[in-house]
Amino acid sequence: MLLLLSSGVISAAGTGETTKLTNRDRAVVFAVVEELKAAHLEGKPDVCVGFGYKPSASESRIRSAIGYAVHSKEWCNKGPRGFEISVHAPIKQIAPDTFELEVQTGDLYPIVREGAHFGTELRSGFYTVRCKDSGTPELVRYVPSYPPDK
Repeated sequence: MLLLLSSGVISAAGTGETTKLTNRDRAVVFAVVEELKAAHLEGKPDVCVGFGYKPSASESRIRSAIGYAVHSKEWCNKGPRGFEISVHAPIKQIAPDTFELEVQTGDLYPIVREGAHFGTELRSGFYTVRCKDSGTPELVRYVPSYPPDK
């Protein structure tokens, strides 16, 4: 799969399909990739991404643009299993090219292993991301909301 995130275009090799992601969707992709790295989940086969907002592009195209093999939220809920990265609504546009969004990462395995009612929250915070049409998205600020500072 060929990814051209800096231009906001994703193209599935051999399909001829191209979808231009909006700057908002590109900010989401950027934040999810940052979250994958921060939680050390890159390359894990059991990571899901859920959206609490309606993406401009299809959810599968957004997941493809992430650049790692990730599943839909529904895949994790079938077990329940895996690690879930949730993008919460609303995504605020705080300046013409700048977006603020809340992202939460959790581990759903305690539900299966320990009979817990909920998964374990690993990380949660607010990303502020600047996305200009022709440039690579950049992190303006990250403010953690969990775990609390000690």
